[in-house]
Amino acid sequence: MEKALIVQKFERDFFERTYPSVVHDYSVAFSEIVANAWDAGATRVDITLPEMRNEDIIIKDNGSGMTDDEFNNRWMVIAYNRVAHQGEYIEYPTERGKVRRMAYGRNGAGRHAMLCFDNFYTVETCKSGKRNTYDVSVLNDGTSALSVVDHKISDCEASGTTLFVKAVKSLPGIDELKNMLSYKFLFDPEFQIYINSELLDYQKHTNMVQSEFLSVDHNTMSVSIYETPEGGKNTASTGITFWVGNRLVGNPSWT
Repeated sequence: MEKALIVQKFERDFFERTYPSVVHDYSVAFSEIVANAWDAGATRVDITLPEMRNEDIIIKDNGSGMTDDEFNNRWMVIAYNRVAHQGEYIEYPTERGKVRRMAYGRNGAGRHAMLCFDNFYTVETCKSGKRNTYDVSVLNDGTSALSVVDHKISDCEASGTTLFVKAVKSLPGIDELKNMLSYKFLFDPEFQIYINSELLDYQKHTNMVQSEFLSVDHNTMSVSIYETPEGGKNTASTGITFWVGNRLVGNPSWT
């Protein structure tokens, strides 16, 4: 194959024009980031928010992580098609076995959510005993849409991914973020989100509209319907949860 004489370049505002909501709205950005953790099979996400601009935002999950090859073929591919390459269901870390949980990701937009806060960020991801740390940047000269400017490899034990970015462009509001993430993700009893070390509880941020007790196979089941907040950027929707005794079971059903 002959060597290319001309390499395609990108406008400096490529991401702003291609993924405007992800890059400009931090509520959308965090939804995408947490959805990525969900799709990686995480059961816990820890978000650390600073008090002031230009300080670090840190998002850590205990999902399956990525190898170097997976990072290059997934994270660094524009408009990565998750369903085509990984299927509709999530990938759990090896030690947790296989559980059928539907993935959120479809068009690869979530990885660009870090650009809502700065044009430079760090991805630290662990899988199969190796930690790969990448410093990622949007180059201002338009020669590349996204570039890895530094890469380090070290040993690790537990799988997972941690993202580091400075709150340069925007600083998330903690209360707004708690409300938004609570009713979007917390109807699964195996998925927990912490913000500045505080565990989010969806029952504090949603409105119960109906609750009934049912008897199923000699067990008492409580079925509760919650309505999410309406107004602003959010659209009202309804979540259904199932309790057997004091244990929350089952995933949400949305209408």
